[in-house]
Amino acid sequence: MKSFKIEMLLYKNIFKKKILINSHKNFYKTYFLRNNKSFLKTSNTIKGVRKIILEKKGYQWYLKKQKKKVKNFIKSINIKKKQAHIEFKRIEGYQLKSWAPLKLNYKKLKSFFYYYKKYLYSSNKNCCVHGDLTLDNIIFNKSNTFIIDWEFFNKKRNFRGYDLAYLYLSALCLPYLHLKKASKYDESHFLKLWKLLSTLNVNNKILRDPFNFFESYIKKDKVFKDSLGISKSKFFPLITNKKYKNRVKRLICEKI
Repeated sequence: MKSFKIEMLLYKNIFKKKILINSHKNFYKTYFLRNNKSFLKTSNTIKGVRKIILEKKGYQWYLKKQKKKVKNFIKSINIKKKQAHIEFKRIEGYQLKSWAPLKLNYKKLKSFFYYYKKYLYSSNKNCCVHGDLTLDNIIFNKSNTFIIDWEFFNKKRNFRGYDLAYLYLSALCLPYLHLKKASKYDESHFLKLWKLLSTLNVNNKILRDPFNFFESYIKKDKVFKDSLGISKSKFFPLITNKKYKNRVKRLICEKI
C-alpha cells in the first residue's frame, strides 16, 4: 500500500500537466498526461480496480491477437486490492461520431467487418468479447484500426459475433436516440451490415433477437451490474424504447 501511494505521488509531481477526461459516470478517473502523451486511469474503489484488471486482460488478449508487444502500449500498471492505475500510450487517429446517421459511417462500419473477422472473431464456443464495442471505442487512422476501453472484457460461452452485432446495432440505435426519429435510409444500410454479420457463424440468438440477448447479459453480468448501479444511459439496449426494438427485430426477421 505504501509503495502504491509513493508511486501515485510521483505521478502527481511529474505529470502536473494532466487533463481530466469527461466521460460516462464510472468507478475510476481518466486523465490525459500531456507531457507523456499517454492516458492514465486510476481508481481507489474495489469496483474500479475490478474494471482496471479486466482492461489489462483485454488489452493483453487483443495485442497478442495483433502480434504486438504489450509493453509498447501499456506504459505502467499497478494493481492493489482497493487501488489501481493503468497508463497506456495515446493512439494517433480519429474517432467517428457514434450518434451520427449510419449513412455517414457505413463505409467504415463495412470495412470493420474484415478487421473484426481477422482479429476478433472466433468460431469456438468459448470466445473473448470486448463487451461494449461502439464507434466511441474504435480509433481509425490511414494504416490501422485500434480498439480501446476494454473494461468489460470477458470470456463467454456461445457469444460468437457478440461484439460486431453490438457495434452494428449501436450504429443504428444511437443516432435514433439522438435524433428522436427513425431513418429508413439508415435501416436499409443496417440490414446490409446485418446480412454481412450473418455470413459468420454467429450465435443465432444474437442474430435473430439481439436486444433481448444484450439486455439479458448486461443485467446479469457482475461488472455491467456495477455500472448499472451508477447509470444505465451508457448502454443503448436498455434505453432504446420498446416500439423501436420491436421494429428492428421485425426488420431482421423479414430481411435476414
